[in-house]
Order: sequence, then structure tokens, then C-alpha cells
Amino acid sequence: MNDYYIGENVRMLRKSAGLSQAQLAEKMRAAGRDTWWQTTVSRVENNSQAVEDLEDLEVLGDILKGSVTKGTPLGQRMKVFSEKIVWMNIESRLHRAEEALAVALQNLDEAKQLVQMKREKQDNGDD
Repeated sequence: MNDYYIGENVRMLRKSAGLSQAQLAEKMRAAGRDTWWQTTVSRVENNSQAVEDLEDLEVLGDILKGSVTKGTPLGQRMKVFSEKIVWMNIESRLHRAEEALAVALQNLDEAKQLVQMKREKQDNGDD
């Protein structure tokens, strides 16, 4: 993804984190991104090398504590995708809550019936 803003975002976030290019590359390698070196960071920041791997973007964001795709078309798509996942999660939780409520109401009805039967027995002197 060759996007001017990704390189600028990496540079800005790296500097805000107080990391040198070499330190960022070292953290990337420690996170399993073995092809990252100081020269890689430099090329990405200068937009002469694209970040093609989405996992690289995710790891960069985690290390730098920010979005390296902010202000990019990819960033917008990721935001929309993320919002859809949140809504799907909310809908799933709501569905489970509705199911649990239905079971609880059924249990309540059964308990009411048992209480009513017990009262009727007591009223009839069967107990």
C-alpha cells in the first residue's frame, strides 16, 4: 500500500514515541516481522517502499500506539470494517440476552405455576 500518509504517520508516531528508526526496526523484528531494518523504516517514511503486508501495519500501530493508516483510504475502510464488527458483536450479545431472557421468563412461569399448585393444595388441605 503505497500511500504518502502511511509514511508520514509512521515518521510522526515514531518520533512521538521517542524511537529511532533502528529502534523501531528492532521492535518490529522482535514482533516477528523479520524483514524490518533501519533502512526499511527509512524507505517507508520516505515513501520509497510501500507497506504491503496488513500485519506489518497492525504491528506498527501496536508498537507506535497509533493508527499508521489514519487519513488514508485504507484507514477509512478499516474504520468501517471495525464498526461493522462492533455492531455484529452488539447484535450477537443482544441475541444471546434475548435467549437468556426467554429462558428466565419460562422458568418464572414454571415457578409461578408451582407456587399456585402449592397454594391450591394448601387451600384444599392436601398438604
